Amino acid sequence: MIRATVSSLCVYFFVYLYGQNPILTFENDFNPNYNGKKYTFQNIKGKFASINTSKGAKKIYVFNSNQGFSVDPSDILSDVYTIEMVLQLSEVESYARILDFKGLSTDVGVYARHSTVVYYQVANSNVRILRPNDWFHLTLTRTSNNAFSAYINGILAYQFKDNNNLTRITRPLIFFDDDGTESHAGKLGALNFFDVCLSSDAIAERAKTYLAEFGQKKTETKTTSNQDYYEYRFEGNFDPENGKGTVLKPIGKGRFEVQDIAPCGKKGVYHFGENCGFTFENKGFIGAEHTIELYFKFDNLKSWKRIVDYKNRTSDTGPYAFDNQIEFYKIAISKNFPFRENRYAHVVLVREANENYSLYVDGVLRAMFKDINELGIPSNEDVLHFFRDDLQVPNECSSGTVAFLRIYNYAVNSQQIAENAKKMPCPTNNVMVSNDKPKETEKPKEIIVEKPKEIEKPKEVIIEKPKEITYKLTLKIIDETTQKEITARISVKNKEKNQSVIDTTSTGINKNVSEGVYQVIVDNNNYLPAQEEIVIMKGNASKVIALKKIEVGTTVTLENIYFEPNSDKIAVESYQNLMNFANYLKNKPSLKVRINGHTDAGVQGTGKDYLLDLSAKRAKSVVDFLVKNGVNASQLESKGYGSSKPIASNETPEGRAKNRRVEFEVLEK
Repeated sequence: MIRATVSSLCVYFFVYLYGQNPILTFENDFNPNYNGKKYTFQNIKGKFASINTSKGAKKIYVFNSNQGFSVDPSDILSDVYTIEMVLQLSEVESYARILDFKGLSTDVGVYARHSTVVYYQVANSNVRILRPNDWFHLTLTRTSNNAFSAYINGILAYQFKDNNNLTRITRPLIFFDDDGTESHAGKLGALNFFDVCLSSDAIAERAKTYLAEFGQKKTETKTTSNQDYYEYRFEGNFDPENGKGTVLKPIGKGRFEVQDIAPCGKKGVYHFGENCGFTFENKGFIGAEHTIELYFKFDNLKSWKRIVDYKNRTSDTGPYAFDNQIEFYKIAISKNFPFRENRYAHVVLVREANENYSLYVDGVLRAMFKDINELGIPSNEDVLHFFRDDLQVPNECSSGTVAFLRIYNYAVNSQQIAENAKKMPCPTNNVMVSNDKPKETEKPKEIIVEKPKEIEKPKEVIIEKPKEITYKLTLKIIDETTQKEITARISVKNKEKNQSVIDTTSTGINKNVSEGVYQVIVDNNNYLPAQEEIVIMKGNASKVIALKKIEVGTTVTLENIYFEPNSDKIAVESYQNLMNFANYLKNKPSLKVRINGHTDAGVQGTGKDYLLDLSAKRAKSVVDFLVKNGVNASQLESKGYGSSKPIASNETPEGRAKNRRVEFEVLEK
């Protein structure tokens, strides 16, 4: 997976575009006009048909394979535009041409594939929500600085910097027709052209309006008049409590255990292997409104780890743990880091009838979004998979242990979720309640109670504040080559509190610290710096940190340096690590380094020249950042290697993540 972030490149239009009207629009014919000039659609190979929508009868365009039309708006649209469509396709797995910018002279362009929309050879997407013969809303935008974006049903699918002008309108646009066999039948219900870049908010609102008009298949909202829940405690079996509900079905390796879990004491749990877990046969129990409550822990939290799969393994979307965060990929992600490896977490997923989807961890709301595309509703197969990943981008999963599961057919309020989190996993008499207002009860009759005799005021009791629980953090600093201890400056900072806890010069430390995430920076004038992140949670932690001696040719990876997808723009979360590196270089003015940029292999068909150019631009962006923050430009060079120097396999998400890296290489010391 590649995390995408919505760009603010359309910021100039945020003020007035929410209700912006298109300059060209297809409404029941192919002869739209602008300022009195008709823009007749050419080479029309399909036919018109009439359908009923929520707004009445509407004429649509119906096309078969290798049918479509062209239109030339190049005199009024070129560098900046928005193209909006409402359409359906008979096939969404194999390539289906949607839009061609280059007169069918090349294969590049906008296609549907693998239930999503891609730009062939340039950008892929994991927003896999398309269904055959179902209406969807597609918006394509291009900004003045060449950023091209695609939105599916109001969700950003992909974005890239179009420095090669692949999406600049200079000739007739061709819709749906292809130069070969990559075309499928479909229907077009709306087509609008704007001479400005619509904002993401405007796109989402228009998507919702259009999908309501065209009747995108919706799951019928369940009423909550018969509120109920199924509960599973994993006390040596997968049976529901009191025999109410379906029996869970285990997948792959797993075992029942008994663990000592506070505050319950001895409790039964189920330990599942990697990509194992269990399934829940829904049988219509939950629908558009529901709550899923879990108490579990993962053994590994590196990258994405599937929690629940609503779509019977056919989609990459859904709730995940991602590097200690909780995320509904790739719609919403928490800003904090509530998960810890091998530590139980109370997770509650709530979908309301108004389409709000909320993700709670340990009683706190961590992320929320409007689920207009029904990503958080069971698919037609009506099966939920827990801890087992999908087949689209497989094996994003971890082994772990689950102690409690409860599935409700109604939404619940945040106050009760917070209260329930305190009692996990001992669920006696702590059933969540819905958001419905309780019925008013009769006012009780007044009861007269005799005034008690005055009693002596008790003596004040002073209760000592309990001592903070701490754990031992042990660090040892060594020379990577000789393996002998060396003296270095050691700085330890609590990232969650933004507080320095250790700053000393030594061969190591052995100190008590509280629970938390700590950033460790180790520096010695004769060695390259090292930076580590250490999590202290319910146990001691120790680490041996090996420093590399400064030698010409030595190469070190700069950790946690990220860029926006298909862009050389540095992500905000990378700034702190780059600032640390800048400070290091400023203290060593004689040190000269080269910043080396590397990419993974890209999506299938991605050109090597494109990846080489992207890696070079990213390396240059890092150099520019360092110079801007006080590093002498004479200390720096940059070079891009594209995908030519992988350090891991490109066949797995973890391997691709390792290959997307920025290094510095010592040139002079």
